[in-house]
Amino acid sequence: MSRLSDSYENAYTDFYGSGTPCVYKSGDAWHKRTGNQAQGIYRAARPIYNHPIRAIWLATGWSIVEKLDALDVDWNAINPLAYADAGEAVPFCPFIITIGVEPFSLAYNDAVAAAAEILSILSNVGFPHIPVAFIESQVHCSAGPKLLSFNPLIDPVPELRKDFSYALGIPIAPLKSPHYEGTGALYYRLSSDDERVALLTCAHVARPPPLFQNKAMTLKKASAGQAREDIIALGTGAWDNALKAIM
Repeated sequence: MSRLSDSYENAYTDFYGSGTPCVYKSGDAWHKRTGNQAQGIYRAARPIYNHPIRAIWLATGWSIVEKLDALDVDWNAINPLAYADAGEAVPFCPFIITIGVEPFSLAYNDAVAAAAEILSILSNVGFPHIPVAFIESQVHCSAGPKLLSFNPLIDPVPELRKDFSYALGIPIAPLKSPHYEGTGALYYRLSSDDERVALLTCAHVARPPPLFQNKAMTLKKASAGQAREDIIALGTGAWDNALKAIM
């Protein structure tokens, strides 16, 4: 337990509960319990919304990547995150960039030097107060069952709609505005007296907010002439084009 904490005393408390010890973190020290019998405080990573860095994050992220590569840092992840104590709504750290490195690959002094370079990049783009942390982590590639195709003429529909299917949610879009895309999430039977099967999706998929007012919708009478939205599913031609685009 002293391998990292001999150089950085908060190595095992900063991100307690995540299983990712910290080689070095810049900025102010995070609060922790003290004493011989003190237990760690479980930390919870949180997403970041509408931060001013969003407009330049892509370019900034690539600058960080280039600098890490130039310093021969064996990194595997770069994550902009907020952190809160588990169970708390408000993060005590609203923004930190955590950089995952292979275990045993980065010495403390090298982490300090690399953090200084990353902080310089952030300062140059107008965000000098965002801290940086190097944490030990590993990324593992995993493989599960082969995904089903989305061709209903080949694959039986029951296989695509069964509980916990390993097919991804079927891509759908409104017929009138196919550029607003979404997915279907759940198949269900309409009623015990109606054998038709419906596909559940979000309201914003069927009625995109840029085109429709965001208000409650209730179908009171099916025959009352209420507005209906025609939905299209991804066809084989679009599927082939999408595969070619990413190959």
